[in-house]
Amino acid sequence: NAGSYNPTQCTGAQTMSWDGIDSQVLTSDSGYFISDDDLTASYTVNNGTHGIVNWFKNSTPFLALNLPMDGENGDEGSQVTDFSDANDDGILNDNDMTVINNAVWLGSGGRNGDTGAFEFDGASDYLWAADSTSLDISGEMSVEFWAYFDDTSSNQGIVGKYDHGANQRSWLVKLSGAECNSSEIQFYATSTVTSDNQAIYCSDPVITNGWHHVVATFQPSTSMKIYIDGVDETRAQVLGTGIPSGLANSNRGVAIGGQNTSSTYPDTNWFDGKIDLVRIYPHE
Repeated sequence: NAGSYNPTQCTGAQTMSWDGIDSQVLTSDSGYFISDDDLTASYTVNNGTHGIVNWFKNSTPFLALNLPMDGENGDEGSQVTDFSDANDDGILNDNDMTVINNAVWLGSGGRNGDTGAFEFDGASDYLWAADSTSLDISGEMSVEFWAYFDDTSSNQGIVGKYDHGANQRSWLVKLSGAECNSSEIQFYATSTVTSDNQAIYCSDPVITNGWHHVVATFQPSTSMKIYIDGVDETRAQVLGTGIPSGLANSNRGVAIGGQNTSSTYPDTNWFDGKIDLVRIYPHE
């Protein structure tokens, strides 16, 4: 259920309404919706649906990719719907992802029990979105996801826009990579598609039991962070002597559940477990 709202020159809590979603309220810290306020959107849903919120700043979408994985029209078995409106054209699905090699959509197997998720077999399945202008982020960037790790010992690509074999690097979040220790989240970023100016950070270890919320943030020349379950778990920089000045414009698409090594599509380092609610932000 989509709608839009512009609280220009308004005060107090603002109430909105759309079919299927009730009690929608937008509030600000000061009550005046000034530029420094934190905004909060709250709502309730009915008819067994789930609400999806997209934020805009000065008419620019906050998200480059928004994959709730809850199922549009009750199924995401072949295509995963992107709700970001990344091109700000009023049309969703700018970066829909294709399901490859039968990654399994679980309609009620997600992080909250009643939300959707995808299960990956650690052998060959993945999700794929083709390269696009909105996914070619060059400055600040954050990637967020929920993951249930069936195995943390092997090298596994989680989400990224990165192919080191063909020199089409940009950024990548993976598990138990060669530069980090077993069970650690590994975050790559580079300002060139080659290996020059590349930085790699490692987290403290994650555990296999239960769902974990992971956020990796990149601020050019300033910081790279890895948050697990809301805590900064960034352990160390293990490659590079500083933070890249930006992100390279790789011609690869975004992959979830595997990693590219010399191919247009993922061909190795398969993820073993479940992934839910993937979001990419063109800001830290």
